Amino acid sequence: MPHEYDDPLDAAAIAAATDRAVTLFRQQPDIPLETHSAEAVRQQLCACIGEIEDDVEGELSGTHAAVIAQVLDQARAILAEQAQPNAEWDAVDQASDESFPASDPPGWIGGQVD
Repeated sequence: MPHEYDDPLDAAAIAAATDRAVTLFRQQPDIPLETHSAEAVRQQLCACIGEIEDDVEGELSGTHAAVIAQVLDQARAILAEQAQPNAEWDAVDQASDESFPASDPPGWIGGQVD
């Protein structure tokens, strides 16, 4: 995503802001993730993304809002992924795990079958 001066906001810059937003949220979970995302963008990205465009437009600029929204979406995805249990572990696995060792088959008893 290019911003005001046509230098791209690369994936690394967005990822750094996203990581910062997640860290801030974990430190202060009572504050909305939206607030942390805006703060992370302010801390991690060039001031011209927010302050100059915001001053010109007299409010949150479109570019600034888009960057915050992108960081917010990525932070939500990270937090949701980390909150979910292992997707490969299902109800059958859980039941099997909880029933051990009762689910073990009986031992083999030798003998001939007639």
